[in-house]
Amino acid sequence: MNIALVGCGLMGKRHIHGLKEVITNNLADVKLTAVVDSDQTRSAEAARLSKEVLGYTPRTYSDVGSMMIGGRPDIAEIATDVRSHHTIAMRLIQGGVNCLVEKPLAVTVQACNAIIAESKEHRVRVAVAENYRRDPCNRLTKSLIQNKVLGKPLHMLQLSVGAGDNLLLSTWRHKKSGVISLDMGVHYADLIYYFLGLPRKVFGTASMIRKFRYKREMANDKAIRSAVVECETEDFLDALYSYESCTSAKLYLNCAAAGQGMWHRIVYCEDGSILVPMDRTGGKVRAIRAHDKDYIGLNPAQIWLGAPYNEEESRKMIDSVVDEAYDEYTKTLFSKITNGYSMSFEEVDRKLIALELLDLMDSVRDDRRPETEAYDGMIAVALIYSALESSFLGEAVNLNDVMSMKIQNYQNQINV
Repeated sequence: MNIALVGCGLMGKRHIHGLKEVITNNLADVKLTAVVDSDQTRSAEAARLSKEVLGYTPRTYSDVGSMMIGGRPDIAEIATDVRSHHTIAMRLIQGGVNCLVEKPLAVTVQACNAIIAESKEHRVRVAVAENYRRDPCNRLTKSLIQNKVLGKPLHMLQLSVGAGDNLLLSTWRHKKSGVISLDMGVHYADLIYYFLGLPRKVFGTASMIRKFRYKREMANDKAIRSAVVECETEDFLDALYSYESCTSAKLYLNCAAAGQGMWHRIVYCEDGSILVPMDRTGGKVRAIRAHDKDYIGLNPAQIWLGAPYNEEESRKMIDSVVDEAYDEYTKTLFSKITNGYSMSFEEVDRKLIALELLDLMDSVRDDRRPETEAYDGMIAVALIYSALESSFLGEAVNLNDVMSMKIQNYQNQINV
C-alpha cells in the first residue's frame, strides 16, 4: 500500500520511524510516497528523514489538494495539530483515501462526528492512532480483566501529576483550540473505555492553574527560559466516571504541579488488584490477590496497606492469560514478550505506531473495522469533554448526551 504522511512535525516524523518497523520486520508491503506540510521546511525535513530511515525520498507537497493530484495514496497518516484534523480528514475521505488520524481524533465531538459521517458516506476506513492500549502492559491488563482472573472489575484509578509551568510539547496545545487536558487526557480516556466499557454519568472539575508557561533550553550549561506562552485552556481535570453497576473510574490529571510528581494506574477487582506500569517503560504488570489472612490482625491504621505482593502468585495469574493477550504482530515486534520488556522509549514508540498502521492496513485489505475506528476515537474525546462540560455546567452529565451533541456548552466556543 502507498502511504502519505500529512503533517511533518514531531509526531509526523515519529510515524516515519513506525513505517521503518513495519518494513524491517517484513510485516507488510508498504511505501511512503508523499509527505505533506504547509511549512515546506518541515516537509523537506521529513523527506530527508525518509531517505535516511527508509532508503528513498518521497514526493513533497504543501497541501493535500496538490498531493491528491500527484497520485492518490491508499492510506493517509494525519499528524497535524488537532485543530485541522477534521478538515484534512474530510478532504481525504471525499477523495476515497483511508485515514489513520493521530489522537485526539478531532478538536470537539462535533468535529469527530463529522469525520464519522463522511467516512460512512464514502465507505472508507478511518482509524485513530491510539497507541497506549497497544502497549503490552495494557494488552495484558485487558486479558486479566476480560478473563475475570480477579473477579469483576470495580474501580480504575489513573493519576497523572506534574509538568509545573513547563511548556508541554508545543504552543498550540495550550490554546483554547488545543485543549491540553484533551490532548494529554484522551490516552487515559481510551484506556478507561478499553478496560471498563462506556460509563453512564460523568462528573468533572476543571481549571487553568498556570496562566503562563515557559519553554526551557540549555545555554552555557545553564537552564534558561527561552520563551513564554500565555495559556487559554484548562491544565487541571478531575473526572469521575460512573457505570450502570457499582463500577467507576477516576481520572486525575494535573499538568501544573511543581515539585513531587505522581503517576499511578490501578484496576481494583472483586478479589484483588492489577497494578499497571507507565506506558512505554517496559515495566511489569502486577496482579495481587487478596486472601482472608490478609485481613487478620490489622489495626485501623493498617487497613489501607492492602494485600502484600506475591511475585510467584502474580506470575501464575499472568501466565494463565498471556497466550491470548497479544496478537501475532505484537509477538513479532516485542519478541518473546510475556510480562515486561527492555528497550528504549524511541524503540517502543515506533513499534506501537507500527501496530496502529498494521491494524488499519489489515482492516482495508480484509474489509473489516479497525480496532480503534473513528467511532472509538469520538468516544475517547467525548469522555474528556463530558468532564469539561460537567465542570462548565456545575453538574453531572450523561455521556450519551455529550456523544449525541445534546450537551456541548463548553465546546461551542471551540466549534465557533
